[in-house]
Amino acid sequence: YRDIVNVANNGIGIVRITVSTTNGMKSNQQVTVRDVTGVPNANGNFTITVVNLSQFDLQNAVFTGAYTGGGYVINNPSLPYGFTEVPKTGPL
Repeated sequence: YRDIVNVANNGIGIVRITVSTTNGMKSNQQVTVRDVTGVPNANGNFTITVVNLSQFDLQNAVFTGAYTGGGYVINNPSLPYGFTEVPKTGPL
């Protein structure tokens, strides 16, 4: 997983996530975002668009609120049998 550094409006009303690196992430892949505070639409399962080496947009996630902290993203999630969400296991 990757800790989220910032969540902002991408300029056209879509949620933009900043992490330390987007290395290994690709546009149109699925990710899971959890524990973001202040921007409720940033939590959930999304298809992403990679913007640069540290940012990606959550496709169809409308930005509302103001980021107050926290959050992590899991790249290409898959759920172990019996789990309803991806367990947080440690940083990359």
